[in-house]
Amino acid sequence: ADVDGAHIRTLLLTFFYRQMPEIVERGYIYIAQPPLYKVKKGKQEQYLKDEDAMLQYQTSLALDGASLHVNESAPAIGGEHLEKLVNDYRKVQMLITRLSRRAPELVLNELIYQPELSLEALTDEVQVKSWIAAINQSLEGSNTNGAEYLLDYDFFEERSCYLPKVKVRQHGIEREFPISYGFFASGLLFCCLIAGWLHWLHLLTIRTVS
Repeated sequence: ADVDGAHIRTLLLTFFYRQMPEIVERGYIYIAQPPLYKVKKGKQEQYLKDEDAMLQYQTSLALDGASLHVNESAPAIGGEHLEKLVNDYRKVQMLITRLSRRAPELVLNELIYQPELSLEALTDEVQVKSWIAAINQSLEGSNTNGAEYLLDYDFFEERSCYLPKVKVRQHGIEREFPISYGFFASGLLFCCLIAGWLHWLHLLTIRTVS
């Protein structure tokens, strides 16, 4: 159920595959995966497989009987629709966390509040400079663990476009994180923008339905 258990499982599977491949090929090997959590509500008990299942359970519990009012005239969002909205928000935040291996998470979160930069716009230096200037203005004064953030851009000859890059200066050392053409082409920036919309909804008033 944890990292150590997964390592032991891999060792055992490797042993059986090398020493007794027949029982593997015939499907006689089974992996038991005990749940990580046991939750109890009233007289009901439930076992949850992992962290994701626990988070899903907590989300359902928190949203039980809740509704989201965007404004006074719009119908309330509740039930499965509200739960899906919250889950989508969580998934996009997880995506941003994974993308933080390529670029600082602070900058990725800032993309949430910026307009989309299309592939066509990447060929226009003026639009790219304007987009970067807006982000730099928002990042101005941001200082995490003594790090300073600044966006710049380079000309990408292969695609004849201008690609942004993130410069991070910390303790006198500067590192660069290029934002690849694939990032814009794959729709990951669009996911960040969706996260912004979801975050906006997340900040609105959630009223409990009596």
